[in-house]
Amino acid sequence: MKGKTLFIIYQAGRIITAIILSICVIFLFLKTQMLQAINILGVSIVIFSWLVLEVFCILTLNAYVRNKSMKLSNEEHLAYVTLLTQKVYKRNKKLKAYGLLLMARDELLLGHHGKAQETFRSIVIENLNLDQQKLYYFLQVVLSVLFNQDSHDSLVRYNAIKSKSEQCPDDEEVKKAVEEKQNDELIKMVQGTRVVKRMPSCLIFILGLMIFHIIFFHGLSTQLNTRWILRPRYALYASLIAYLFFVLLSGFVLYKAYQVRKMNHEVSTLHKAIHFIISVILMLVVLVVCTYYGVASLFLNDVKERKVANPAQNAYASWKYYEIIDDNGYTTTKNYYHSQDGLFFLKANLPVRKSTQNKQMTQSVPSQETQTEPAPTTQNDPIDNKQAILAVYNFIKQDSPLDQMQLEYLYDAKGNLYAQIGQKEDNGKTYSYTLNDNGMKSGQREIVLERQSGFEDTQLVDFYLYDGKKVTDEHKTNW
Repeated sequence: MKGKTLFIIYQAGRIITAIILSICVIFLFLKTQMLQAINILGVSIVIFSWLVLEVFCILTLNAYVRNKSMKLSNEEHLAYVTLLTQKVYKRNKKLKAYGLLLMARDELLLGHHGKAQETFRSIVIENLNLDQQKLYYFLQVVLSVLFNQDSHDSLVRYNAIKSKSEQCPDDEEVKKAVEEKQNDELIKMVQGTRVVKRMPSCLIFILGLMIFHIIFFHGLSTQLNTRWILRPRYALYASLIAYLFFVLLSGFVLYKAYQVRKMNHEVSTLHKAIHFIISVILMLVVLVVCTYYGVASLFLNDVKERKVANPAQNAYASWKYYEIIDDNGYTTTKNYYHSQDGLFFLKANLPVRKSTQNKQMTQSVPSQETQTEPAPTTQNDPIDNKQAILAVYNFIKQDSPLDQMQLEYLYDAKGNLYAQIGQKEDNGKTYSYTLNDNGMKSGQREIVLERQSGFEDTQLVDFYLYDGKKVTDEHKTNW
């Protein structure tokens, strides 16, 4: 690969990365219900998570190009670094100084000693960090030896800098080569500075994905508006993945902290043991907390998501309807939700839910909904559900849309009242139609009409409201 080609890949990669991530963010806000489902803080967190992902994508690209550049010849590497310094690094004085330093090194390796010295003189050393300054003084030592100049001051400065990087050769080896004027050995040492151990680009990208997912999921799950929930399936798997990523990131941070401490100080056996014990304790705390919440979300809350369809051709036909059944071990809550995209969020179709007690509770304390007859009306619930179902049945019967219509009251396993009202053949299939009580809505009782053929998923057909006197068809569909 040529240096110019690698530079083009680097520039194109930066532009393409920015374009792709921008399109993803625009699609996320325009094609999903995110702006309606979460508040301003949640939107800010989501945008921040995408900015974090973009930064890590750029870092991944930098690592990939840097690793590839190590395999270039000295001539091609000089062409690559020259383009990088003139086109990209020129806007930043620190990056420009580093680019000139690399150019001087490559010119030195190619035997252009005079040109290397000219480039070297244009470097502002104050703009270099500690590792780069050590490389700067090493090149200054080599140039002094090649031009038969005094290298004592440069060698002293080189030995005085204790760099974290292993890029530069050992101080004693450099001192020996200078004293014996081993020019070839010094050039070989300069060549060795081109190879630096770096973190693999794929690992940087994986770390970025982990951090992005944790921030993104936190923004979605904690900043929901009223009547909005995350899709149970997405919330379950996303939370488990977030807990796993948190454990992995904690281990990585502790490992990197140990590496940095080891570079800066001589670590004794006692300090190693203390660091190991503290790291194990912290990892156990993180692991226990994440495991607790992971197990709680996986087993303690039994949330079942069932998709129902609305076959009617109307303004709501493109919506996706869901029936969410939440069983926390004591009560079971059933509610209907709808979504325009079905990706992340569901909106409650009703602000009022209906709850029933589980089997263990009904054995000792029978609830009103598990009685053999419907519960009596109260002041807060003046419209009887059985009366509402009968009224809706009579309303539907006026048009006689079903074959052999007959009202039959039934109770499901949880004691919920519903009614079978008849059958109808459609596209070669025979559907059974039922009326289900869906609780109170704005002082009226809502009755849901559903149909099912055999063991297929239940399809949502229509909604009706009964105020105690008349029935209103909410969707006014011809089914």
